[in-house]
This record gives sequence, C-alpha cells and structure tokens, in this order.
Amino acid sequence: MEFIAALVMILVIGGIVFVSGHATKRKEAEAAAKARAEQVVEVGRLAEQVQNSLAKMETAKTLASRVNHTSRALEHLELAFFYPVCTDVISNAHEIRDRLKAMIRVFPVIDLVEKSYRQRFKGKSAAELSALQDALYEIGMKGITNVEIEQAQIYPEGTGEIVTIESIQDRCRKLGWEPR
Repeated sequence: MEFIAALVMILVIGGIVFVSGHATKRKEAEAAAKARAEQVVEVGRLAEQVQNSLAKMETAKTLASRVNHTSRALEHLELAFFYPVCTDVISNAHEIRDRLKAMIRVFPVIDLVEKSYRQRFKGKSAAELSALQDALYEIGMKGITNVEIEQAQIYPEGTGEIVTIESIQDRCRKLGWEPR
C-alpha cells in the first residue's frame, strides 16, 4: 500500500513538473517571438533611415554632402547588422553595404570627372586634363578598381556615361598626356 501511495505521489509530482516545464517552455517561446518582432520593427526603422539618407544623397549638390549622406546611410545599415533578423528584413543587406562603401570611395572620382566635363564645355582643355589627372591620382591613392566604380553605380551628372579607369586615361591621352 505504501508502495502504491509512493508511486501515485511520484506520478503526481512528475505531472506537475511536466506541466510547469511545458508552461516555462511556452513562455520562453513567447518571449523569443516577442523579441524577434521587436527586432524586426527596429531593423525596419533602420532600413527606413537608410532610405531617407539615400534620398537626401540623391538631391545633394556638393561632394561633401553626398559623402555625408551616404556615410550616414551606411552607419544605419551597419547598426541593422547587429540584429540577427537583419537579412530576413533586408534581403540584400550585404549588397547594399558593399555598394554604399564603393559609393563613398568613388564619389570623389566622379566629382572630378564631372569637373572635367564642365571644363571641356568651357573649352579649357588644360583644366580638363588637370581634373582628369586628379581623378587618376584619387584612383591610384585609394586603390579604386573598375569593379568598385561599376558597383557604386554612380554616373556623371548629365551624361549618364559609364566611367572606367581606361576611359579616363584615354581622354587624358587625347588631351596630350603621356603617362609615366
């Protein structure tokens, strides 16, 4: 009889432990789901800030403001990477980050190419050559490649021309530049 009573007690206690363990797991799952939902909202907010910064960059007129807005967009995106749900919310987050980094590096080159176009329009070939040489200097000092220029997807204003290192060098040669 004592054996049966002890067995019943063990079953009752085991049932209580099982039920409380199940309830604890359910609460943990609910807490995890809530945390994930909060992360999704935060990453969405950061993605919106990235878009806002890029919209401001599109309308910026100066090199400094373009770089500043793009850097700000990159900062917001980098913050989003701290959340495990980042790539779930922003499916191409890695590509966007790579493009933003390339844009920051390539902006000065495109700015100098645009300056050379303005000088060409004015008929000032010496100033055009100087601007293109400055662009080549920037490319050389930063180690910028055609891949980065292409990845940045930045084109000189008004022309839409695809800029390559070779096209800059070719134009310099047409203006009388002899590379060393």
